[in-house]
Amino acid sequence: MAARKRSNSETAAASGSGLPAKRMLGRSIVVIVGSDEQGLSIVSPTLHPLGLDMLEDADADLWSGEGDHWARTWVTQLNDQVLAALGRELGKPTHALPFPAGWWRRPAIQKIRREMCEALDERLGEQTELWGFADLRTARLLPVWQDVFDELGLNPVYLWAVGDPSRAPAAGRGQGAKAASMAEVGWFTYN
Repeated sequence: MAARKRSNSETAAASGSGLPAKRMLGRSIVVIVGSDEQGLSIVSPTLHPLGLDMLEDADADLWSGEGDHWARTWVTQLNDQVLAALGRELGKPTHALPFPAGWWRRPAIQKIRREMCEALDERLGEQTELWGFADLRTARLLPVWQDVFDELGLNPVYLWAVGDPSRAPAAGRGQGAKAASMAEVGWFTYN
């Protein structure tokens, strides 16, 4: 399922954001979401050798066992900006709280959404392989990401990496009961 190359007419079309309107119409991308960083870092290296571009850095070691190079840093940074604008940063007790109604329509979030569109458009540029990304935070931010995909005319294929809920409290063990219960809350927040 290779993605098609952009045509000159698509590149010339403009939308209200200054980006080409739906220039990648129908192109599929894979978005791996879930509740478990370990699950995300297992799914990404499994799909990459099967032809799905999951690596940001061409020189990354596929089998190093380090999960951080599977994350596209720019996705993580933009997701963190959205969470910060909402006061729901990852790792803080407020992270698990519900988002305000219509949060993705707030002006601060719309500004970041435009940055997301520009960054994704740039990354997909002339790249024609099946492409994807994985980031834990994306699961909570799907409304804003769906707006990005719609604006670019992309067809997201979601893969959900669901971790074992009994492992969540273990993630916080050794750091006290509070950390164990926060890990459990985090699992429920994403699932």
